[in-house]
Amino acid sequence: MSMYYGNQGFSWGNQPQLPSQADNHQIQLFTLFEPFMYQTLISLINQHVVVETDKGALRGQLIDVKIDHIALEISGNIYFVRIQEISWVMPTQFHDSK
Repeated sequence: MSMYYGNQGFSWGNQPQLPSQADNHQIQLFTLFEPFMYQTLISLINQHVVVETDKGALRGQLIDVKIDHIALEISGNIYFVRIQEISWVMPTQFHDSK
């Protein structure tokens, strides 16, 4: 449902709004939060990790964790990876050369 449907004066193509659309002023947002993955990632901050995604594995130092993404330093570059894209993560002894 578009945000514009909540606007009482809005009509699309000179067609009147349906009453259910005009009366509904709530916008619903959904996001998936994985508390166990988040806590695991928090415990690995400043460690070298392997992060598996659909695009492949990433190896680097986990430098930050936010509610929806991580910051991974690889060869001096910082990459931001959405937590929803992560299949698994594990600590490693690998150290990239900078």
